[in-house]
Amino acid sequence: MPRMSSSTLQLSPASRRAIPADAAPLGQSHAAPRAAAQARHPLRGRKVAVVGASLGGLCLARLLQRQGVEVEVHEARSASDPAWYRRTLAIDREPALKALRAAELGPLFERCCERERAYTRLVDAQGRRQRDRALPVRALSQWRIEYGLLRDLLLNSLEPGSVIWGRRFTSLTSAPDGSQRLNFANGARGSADLVIGADGACSLLRPYATPSGLRYSGVTLVEAQVPLPELRVPRIALWLDQDRLAVRDADAALIAQRNSQRGMDLRIALRVPRDWSLRGVDWNDSAQARGLLRQQLAHWDPKFLRLIDAAEPRFAARALLTSAPDRAWAERGAMTLLGASARMAPMLLNDRKNGELQDARELAQALTSPRHRDSIAAALADYERGLLTRAVDEGRAAQRVLAALLPQPSVIGPARSWRSMARSLGSFAGRWLPR
Repeated sequence: MPRMSSSTLQLSPASRRAIPADAAPLGQSHAAPRAAAQARHPLRGRKVAVVGASLGGLCLARLLQRQGVEVEVHEARSASDPAWYRRTLAIDREPALKALRAAELGPLFERCCERERAYTRLVDAQGRRQRDRALPVRALSQWRIEYGLLRDLLLNSLEPGSVIWGRRFTSLTSAPDGSQRLNFANGARGSADLVIGADGACSLLRPYATPSGLRYSGVTLVEAQVPLPELRVPRIALWLDQDRLAVRDADAALIAQRNSQRGMDLRIALRVPRDWSLRGVDWNDSAQARGLLRQQLAHWDPKFLRLIDAAEPRFAARALLTSAPDRAWAERGAMTLLGASARMAPMLLNDRKNGELQDARELAQALTSPRHRDSIAAALADYERGLLTRAVDEGRAAQRVLAALLPQPSVIGPARSWRSMARSLGSFAGRWLPR
């Protein structure tokens, strides 16, 4: 698979609209100079391989390149995969800005974002309003940005040829000289002095760091988008003047929220068996996907089922996985993890993008700190102490949101569960919304 420069990438239409007119073309304005830092640090004169072109992986590559480090990013998917452009993110202001300012992308990022809005409207499955919940002041520090746009900003900042597309990682071995050897599905091979796993929740690099296995949380999430909601679902669109709508019954919850493209992001959480989404359903076939969802939500008010009919013919279903938090990782070669690869919590309303950017900043700081001199191992140990501590806190918060949205009926009564859901959407939604 040939290398593709970030300058050859095609922006999504929404990204082209949102990037300021005076922003430089891809691969030109923000590329990090090779002669950046001369201070002695663990990566000076060494090569880093990042597996996964996630936001965290791209941000880390940018931060390291600014310090004169040679970085390659290996990504299994193609650059044009439509999944890159399907989401709207809510980013915590401070962690994101710290990372992006360190990458010298802060001002451009701020110009491409919009502020989070203030309310969530809660209704039951029959459309009876329960309450409108205002987000606390802390949550109003949220900024929203299209996933594909933020990805393009980060790709734009990398040196040309940094990302190699179509490379699916298969295995890692340590060479006698301490370097790491990477093998890929297409027969390609690579080597680096340090390998970073940034390949997402089902990371192929995670088993090299921890034996902690993944287990099903009991909830499957289905995602879709509704364009032009004022025309397709006008009644629901009126409710969305409060920005976010949450519908719930005993074993299902629906979150609808406006996105940066004037459409609506739709997330349906279902308490179903793990193999539910695999039962002979092709999620790329919109008729099959809509039929299964309608069957699962047959007892809901028809106006909510019309949301499913109005969605674009691209649905995505994923089982929410979790794992026990690690106190430390196993001894290994020069390799570590960041973002969803490093921590598994059932993020119902978010997919860890805030944490990814923070991980990237802290890992880059540790690896380029003169404090660690020539010791990559010391730098990784410093980074992982903070990472694993944060993972415990994030896991607890994610479990609280999941329990509030889909409580076990035998554990919590209806009135109390609605109050719990309102508190969670108020106190945690600003922090954990949305994917």
